[in-house]
Amino acid sequence: MKSRRLFRNFIINEYFQWKFIGWHILFSGITTITYGGFFYFYTKENYNTLVDLSGISIEVKQQLYKELTEIILILGSMSFFFLATVILISLIFSHRIAGPLYQLKIACEKIAQGDKKVRVKFRENDEFKDLEKSFNNMLDKIDS
Repeated sequence: MKSRRLFRNFIINEYFQWKFIGWHILFSGITTITYGGFFYFYTKENYNTLVDLSGISIEVKQQLYKELTEIILILGSMSFFFLATVILISLIFSHRIAGPLYQLKIACEKIAQGDKKVRVKFRENDEFKDLEKSFNNMLDKIDS
């Protein structure tokens, strides 16, 4: 139950964060598929040519093809973990961007309701720390 609550709190601005993550997944996925495709077709073609022209026994050819299949599976697994890492990193960075923007939105709504004493405080790892200072300085100057 607690981990579900934490994930829900991690998604602050669903539209922005899923769009941010989606673009990263799309770019990383296209890159991974392109790289994997080129590697597979180029290696498979050259591998077939070398194995077929080598004059080795059928058992050795089968072993070589088995090893090629294992290499392809390992690279596929590594690609999957790469994409999972991209998703995690995108989620973290989107949260660090969406959090401060959400706090600014809430502060602006409070100011619009007449609360002139509101200030924003971003977490230490959030992006836009300079915006926090500028926003609070602006409010200090308006108050004085």
